Amino acid sequence: DEDSLWYTFRGAVYDLTFFINGHPGGTPRLLMAAGQDLEPFWDVYRQHLRGHVVDWMEKYRIGNLSKEDAAKARNFQHGDMYETDPYRDPNLLPCTKKPFCGEPRIDLLTKDYVTPNELFYVRNHLAVPEIDPEEYVLIVKGKGVKKHKFTLEDLKTMFPKYEVHTTLQCAGNRREDMHDENHK
Repeated sequence: DEDSLWYTFRGAVYDLTFFINGHPGGTPRLLMAAGQDLEPFWDVYRQHLRGHVVDWMEKYRIGNLSKEDAAKARNFQHGDMYETDPYRDPNLLPCTKKPFCGEPRIDLLTKDYVTPNELFYVRNHLAVPEIDPEEYVLIVKGKGVKKHKFTLEDLKTMFPKYEVHTTLQCAGNRREDMHDENHK
């Protein structure tokens, strides 16, 4: 049925048709992988490899591939979209490395009133985009706002620079500290 969303993962077959409007990444992400093995996609979108996602999918398992078909399904390979990500300070504690999500050690976070840029928390959902400074354009538009286009050079030179001290915190920051020694 062309309206069904079936996927394979580690040799199992899943019918996730009901989930068409439920995926946090939107319907296009589900359609991108429909009818295919999820492993190559999840090598990119690694947050899916957390245990609760795999456990949840088991309720919708409808069969298994033969060993030969499972090997063929896994044969597709993406390149490493994270290979050009910037260097990260070794004092950032990574929750995930691909995509990189990390936070500073607590002793460094409380060492000074101002957190150095290299120790600022990092939260990525995908790879850091590569931007050609010569081609970059920021478009500002909206209801009641005259449309403007700015090059990267415009943004660096047309406006006064300010230094602002503020407090920011990632919603997941220090989340591991909320668990007891049994991680509950």
